[in-house]
Amino acid sequence: MEYKRNADAVKLLFKMKDIEKMISSTSNHLRGIKVPKSSMESYNRCHNIYKEGSIYFYQCCGFLKSRYFENNPSLSGKNFFINNLYIPAYKRFLSLKHNLSLIEVSDIYAESFRLLKDKVDYINASLSALLNEFIETQQL
Repeated sequence: MEYKRNADAVKLLFKMKDIEKMISSTSNHLRGIKVPKSSMESYNRCHNIYKEGSIYFYQCCGFLKSRYFENNPSLSGKNFFINNLYIPAYKRFLSLKHNLSLIEVSDIYAESFRLLKDKVDYINASLSALLNEFIETQQL
């Protein structure tokens, strides 16, 4: 029983680490596109949403690691993790996906912008799958 719980926690940590790497690489694409002045407000909003979402997600990773190393999983910890850390991160990245559609870029940056959208789609799909896995897992 103990071994299975530890294996589940480690599996979740590795999945979160993959998402964390994708979030970090998304930052390079977000900073790499240049937008016209007409889209600057939307771009700044996207950048702020990205920062908030990544901060929440990094807090999720830290919280889950501390729970694993303390070996102190609890239902209240799981509820705090999901409701106060994970879901806000997930909502921010869903909002980022929507707000990216409001940005216009020149043809030079179109490929980088498409890659940025693909990465955000991948992050959202991974966060959704991981949320379902968290809910199914008995303890964190």
